[in-house]
Amino acid sequence: MTAGEKTRREFIQTIGAAAVATQTLAGLPRKAFGANGKMGVGFIGCGGRGRHHLDQLEKLKEEGANIEIVAVCDVYRPRLDKSAEKHQAKAYMDYRELLNDPAVDVVGIATPDHIHGQQAIDAVKKGKHVYCEKPVTHWRQFDLTKKL
Repeated sequence: MTAGEKTRREFIQTIGAAAVATQTLAGLPRKAFGANGKMGVGFIGCGGRGRHHLDQLEKLKEEGANIEIVAVCDVYRPRLDKSAEKHQAKAYMDYRELLNDPAVDVVGIATPDHIHGQQAIDAVKKGKHVYCEKPVTHWRQFDLTKKL
């Protein structure tokens, strides 16, 4: 296999991520679009999985999807700065500040498993649409999630 070829696993991951993102964005109501007519995406977690999702969103954007990556968040400054520069997005170290950004219409969450639940709840409470990496939460956080 040459360096430019994808493995079967990479291919399936790519089309799976693109399919989920497309279906998620296509299912959102028109009123969720930002003032410029584009869906403002904020992403919490810029590590391996988050970076992959951001790259897939960039591909969708290049193919004409009506989205704009407007904000990224990570607690590790070098990774945050790199993602913010690459995607020309605002950088936040605290996810709650990202959730307060009016340019963010939908939030992607790709952080460590034990904090997915609270971040998703906080995003929904702020009126954001949410795409969250699995698992959404651990069982001990289930009661907290049910209260939402």
